[in-house]
Amino acid sequence: MIPHAKMRELAKRYEGRTDLVRLWDVGENYKLHEITIFQELVAAAFCVHTSPDCLYPANRESNVASLHEAARDFSPPPASDELAGFLLEATPIFDLHTAFCAFDDLACHAPAAANRSLSIATALTRFRLYLEADARARKTLKWLEALPWSRLFDQAMQMDGATVALLGERAFFGDDCEIIAIPWEDLPHAAA
Repeated sequence: MIPHAKMRELAKRYEGRTDLVRLWDVGENYKLHEITIFQELVAAAFCVHTSPDCLYPANRESNVASLHEAARDFSPPPASDELAGFLLEATPIFDLHTAFCAFDDLACHAPAAANRSLSIATALTRFRLYLEADARARKTLKWLEALPWSRLFDQAMQMDGATVALLGERAFFGDDCEIIAIPWEDLPHAAA
């Protein structure tokens, strides 16, 4: 991955160019993509699973309420029974949360972020397999299909592709955390 200082130089050099390819762009409103709303939902489920309160069935209602809050930006927002799949097992949620955090760490230029990069699309696929295997999660799977699932997966693949370009020193972060491909003519021969 290109060092942070070099990324700042690249952002300044290419400032104002409209011909650059944006590999991933969160947009002015970071909820431009369904995958970023889904990331919030996964983070809320992660908090539920790691909370000491999750061990007590009496707290189930407040746990579902926190998931509803995170999912309110989906259109249409899911019903309680459609969110059940997020609460059944912790491991699939932990995998997704870890993949999203690894992607976010790249933007923070965390020193070891490149070594922790995980595929969001792979974690999403594992989550789907978990939902398909558990009859109690059928409504969650049906809701995700209606989003549609394919759009979530395509956006995850786009994020993964941007990560590969970053790690291969073929892209950099712009001023608004968008991931921009370095123009072909400016790539060093080794990175091309």
